[in-house]
Amino acid sequence: MTLDDMRAAVRDAPASDDLIVPLSSAQRSIWFSQQLDPTTPISIAQFVDVTGELDLDLLTRAGRRVVREFGVTMIRLVPAERPGDAPSQRWDDDAPDEMSHLDFRDRPDPEAAARAWMDAEFRAPVDLFSDRLIESVTLRVGDRRYFWYMRVHHILLDGYGAAALTQRVAEVYSALAAGEEVSPTRAGTLADLVADDEKYRSSTRFERDRAHWAKRLDDLPDPIRLADTSSAAGGMSRVAGGEVDAAAAAAISRFADEHTSTVAAVVAAAAAAYLAQMAGTDDVVLSLPVSARTNALLRRSGGMVSNVVPIRATVDGDTTVADLVRAVTAEFGGALRHQRYRFEDMMRDRAQQQDESAVGRSFFGPAINVMMFRDEVRLGECLGRSRILSTGPIQDLAFTVYGDGDYLRIDLEGAASAYPDTVLQRHRRRFLHLLDEIVGAAPDTAVASLRALS
Repeated sequence: MTLDDMRAAVRDAPASDDLIVPLSSAQRSIWFSQQLDPTTPISIAQFVDVTGELDLDLLTRAGRRVVREFGVTMIRLVPAERPGDAPSQRWDDDAPDEMSHLDFRDRPDPEAAARAWMDAEFRAPVDLFSDRLIESVTLRVGDRRYFWYMRVHHILLDGYGAAALTQRVAEVYSALAAGEEVSPTRAGTLADLVADDEKYRSSTRFERDRAHWAKRLDDLPDPIRLADTSSAAGGMSRVAGGEVDAAAAAAISRFADEHTSTVAAVVAAAAAAYLAQMAGTDDVVLSLPVSARTNALLRRSGGMVSNVVPIRATVDGDTTVADLVRAVTAEFGGALRHQRYRFEDMMRDRAQQQDESAVGRSFFGPAINVMMFRDEVRLGECLGRSRILSTGPIQDLAFTVYGDGDYLRIDLEGAASAYPDTVLQRHRRRFLHLLDEIVGAAPDTAVASLRALS
């Protein structure tokens, strides 16, 4: 069966457990990216820090139910007929779905031992044809404390899908623990998601999105890198981060309100100012990871859908604080309206139109990750807090903002091969200093007059 035949089968036939379907465009990008560096897994890793009397058998039952509801977590890749082509995929009812349980209470430092175990697990290479693509383990670190760990390859789930799966398992667990009926799932099937991708790519919206990005990416500059070495070419990362104190968080929130913006856009504006100063440029492009879930089906389903779009800002001698925040806020709005048009398509379009080297480009610039959602996970009477360990390999540098109400955390994540801990910590201190300067400045203050270096 050819790729076109499989696409036609998805469009024209009802969902079937034994239907072989092609990878979606998002999945294909992950497949080919993984082939470039098979030793560095493109996986999401997270854990929920749970306090309470967790029923491990009940959690296992809930997990088994949900991985079948989501469907995409029970797939097997089918090798391509021709070497070099992407594989296809099918439902596999026999795929392993057990949850493992480990007890670290006998270790001198149970929490450190559990974290070391998780760190080693998500960094291990993954064979996409023979290894488990999703792993779920509980690590007991105290009599009433557990780390519920999950690692999943990006070809199955993106960050949005992983968060949705976690919350659904918690919902099912809570219902079972209370002896209540579990609400039915509304998640789409594997065939639903691939068919929706095909529908978008043949739509007028696809063409409008293409035209938007063709205009926005004219004269795209080379990506900014702050590393002193050329080794910043991707790979596993290290993080310098922490919670922003309550007074500073409140000041950022007030500043965002005063400028009719959001906390995320304000942090992105400060990131653009920081990069402009550190790199000595006035044309800054950030990579913005987006969910690309632009309809109800995608928002209630799992799967790999996420994308990366550019946020571009001019930071020259005439740019005021108000100018910068206004421009970045507008960039966010435009990017989100056209977020489904894939990065790979943007680069392919540029290569055809003006820049043949663009097709090999792997990112726009340092990333701005926005995680503005509640980290609370309730499992019956137990309370958990979700913690992200890795979102996959990083090209150079990423600014990540987490927030929920009064809580604000800002991390800097850097490629481990290029950013030693001391360097990354120094960048974060300088960036937070500049962010504080921007938030405390009058709207007509020139951004160039605010310094990252104290």
